[in-house]
Amino acid sequence: MALAELIVSFREFFEIFLLLGVMLAFLRKAGQRRFEKFVFTGAAGAGIASVLLAGVFPVLKNILGFSEQLFDGVVLLLAAVFVTWLILWMFRHANASKALKKKLSHKVELEEELGVAGVAFFAVLREGAEIVLFLEGIAASSGAINYLFVFAGFLTALGLTHLFFRKMIELNLQKFFFWTSVLLVLLAAGLVSQGINELQEAWAVSPIVEKIWDLKLVHPIFNEQVFPASLLKSTFGYYSTPSLAQLITYFTYLAVASFTYSRIVGKQRNSSFV
Repeated sequence: MALAELIVSFREFFEIFLLLGVMLAFLRKAGQRRFEKFVFTGAAGAGIASVLLAGVFPVLKNILGFSEQLFDGVVLLLAAVFVTWLILWMFRHANASKALKKKLSHKVELEEELGVAGVAFFAVLREGAEIVLFLEGIAASSGAINYLFVFAGFLTALGLTHLFFRKMIELNLQKFFFWTSVLLVLLAAGLVSQGINELQEAWAVSPIVEKIWDLKLVHPIFNEQVFPASLLKSTFGYYSTPSLAQLITYFTYLAVASFTYSRIVGKQRNSSFV
C-alpha cells in the first residue's frame, strides 16, 4: 500500500510544516523570536505523543483478545471515522492559521512560554494523530507499513514547505487542501470497504449478498491479486467480488462525507486556510 503511505504522509506532514511555519513567521514578525524554541518543544512533544499513540494499538489487541480479523476490522472502521472527522474539522475551521495566530499572540502577550508550547503541541498532535490512525488502518489492511514511502512523503512535504515560504513557488492552498482531502476521503472509503471485509471474515457482519459481481470473469486485469488492480485494492479498497454490505457501506460513507463537506463549504465559501 506504498501509494497510500506516500499520499498520507505527504499531505499531513505538509500541513504540520505549514502550521509550524505560520507560527514561526508570526513570532519573527512580532519580534518575539525567543519563543521559537517553545514552538519546537511543543512540536517535539506532539511527535512523541503520536508515537505513543501508535504503541497503544498492539497493547489493545493483546488486552481485548479479539481475533485478528475482528480487531483489524474494528481498527479499519475507527480509523476511517476519526480521520474523516479530522478532515471535516479542518474544513470547518477554514481560517486555521488566523485562529492559530490569535492563540499564539495571546500567549505571547501573557509571556506564557508553556502556553506557546501548548499551542504548537495541540496543533501538531491533531495532524500526528491523523497520520497514526491512517497508518494503523493501512497496517490492518495490508499487514505492514512501507516506512520508506512514509519518509519519502515527509521529505517531499518538507521540500515543498521550504519552497512555499521562500516564495520560490506559488501554491493555491485552498485547492491543494481540497484535492488532497478528496484523496484522503477516498483512502478512508477504502479502509471502510476493507474493514467490512475483515468483519465478514470474522463472522461479525453479514455480507447480505456474498458476491454482487465477479469482475475477474470480465478480464484478468481486474483481479486484485495482480497489478494494477492490486494497487487499487491496497489504496482505495477495490474488490473484484464485493459483497452487498461492502458496497452499501462504501457508498454510504462517501455520500455522508460529501454531504457534510458541502454543508460546511456552503457556510464558509469565502474562507481560506491562510
